[in-house]
Amino acid sequence: MDSGVVERLVKRHGARRLAAGIDAKDGRVAPRGTADILDLTAEELATRVAALEIRTIIYNEVTRDGKLTGPDTEGARRLAALGGGLDVIVSGGVGSLDDLRAARAAGLAGICVGRALYDGKFTIAEALACLS
Repeated sequence: MDSGVVERLVKRHGARRLAAGIDAKDGRVAPRGTADILDLTAEELATRVAALEIRTIIYNEVTRDGKLTGPDTEGARRLAALGGGLDVIVSGGVGSLDDLRAARAAGLAGICVGRALYDGKFTIAEALACLS
């Protein structure tokens, strides 16, 4: 994370208007989903983000992305449990309505759905009904 860029964005737009994306592979930060793995855990980066007063994190476990095998709700829950009022949205791997239910049960702020919709695993109407 280039904290200088992020700090300038916070100053210009306000921390509450920003969301930070954390891509991870096996719990380690993987910038932009690349093969590069940093010696930094997702939790450590989330703590840095929270220190900048950014409260929304979109967490993606890249090994699950596009595979429809379920998102890393446990990893996302660990980030949310760090405190500081973090709202964590989980992304990557959603394949069923059960995944939506699991994110809600984990107390997450939201879930990003992509391929499951494109592949017809469920519709937006079904997803909304599932979560209402």
